[in-house]
Amino acid sequence: MSSSPTGFDAGRFLGDGSRLAAAIGAPWHSERVRRTVEVFEERFHTEPTEWKTHSRPGDHLYYRFIDRKRRDNVETALRSELIGESASTRFLRSWYERFGPAATASCDFRGDGALAKTWIFLGRSKPVEEVLDHRTVPNRLRAKVHVLKEAGMTEVFFVALDHVQGSVNLYFKDRGTVPLERPMEVLTNLGFSVPGAATVGAIRATEPNVGFPISITFSLEREKPVRACVYSLGIPEDRIPAVPERISRFLAAAPCYSADTCVAVAWSIGAGDNAYLKAGKAYTGDMIGYMTEPLLPVNGAA
Repeated sequence: MSSSPTGFDAGRFLGDGSRLAAAIGAPWHSERVRRTVEVFEERFHTEPTEWKTHSRPGDHLYYRFIDRKRRDNVETALRSELIGESASTRFLRSWYERFGPAATASCDFRGDGALAKTWIFLGRSKPVEEVLDHRTVPNRLRAKVHVLKEAGMTEVFFVALDHVQGSVNLYFKDRGTVPLERPMEVLTNLGFSVPGAATVGAIRATEPNVGFPISITFSLEREKPVRACVYSLGIPEDRIPAVPERISRFLAAAPCYSADTCVAVAWSIGAGDNAYLKAGKAYTGDMIGYMTEPLLPVNGAA
């Protein structure tokens, strides 16, 4: 499939990914990556794509496409044997099917070619009980409805299954404009340690006084949530916060062929001191246009 100079080109992508992985000390397997691009060829060429990594040394380089069309990417991955059929994939597909024509599925891959995560965008925010309290959802996850509502997490706009960790991510956003104190309150309500003043200040500097997304990660084997993550999306280049050296190398080395350099930083918080940063950078397509749709708060967006 042909591409424009600013669009997706498979050969260029493989070279770019190999160099970027080397720059941050991450694994990269070109032939396995090539196969994922071949399986999802139209998605990579027509939809926004993005790089992602974490601050933890040696962690993977990730790449993703954000599919804005309704295509059963879970079925495609199963048919291509990128993932196997399981109870988790069955309830992931139930979300895709249950929320009708507006629901779309997107995919994250690792640099070793593994399908890491499948996202389901629900079309618009849904009440948490509508998403979780259903016969197709495992009982342990259904039981989290009251925990989330008590913590103030009532509107879900994305769900995701981590195929590697076997965990489920729920992505929430408050309606309207809210101060940064709101996600800090949610973290406390869910039993996580609130980040220190320096971290809170860094988040505030990138996204002052606007709505924010926050994700909660649940393991299907544990009672309590295992992680929470606060996101700042579409950060202007002059407001990128101080980040660990590995993230700095990633942002400097990651090529971008989008009209706008769209950067995201996320603060991921686990039990105790188990915290790290995530960072993403647009590669091709209109990532800013995607993010400025009503559900996603982006700095500088109306």
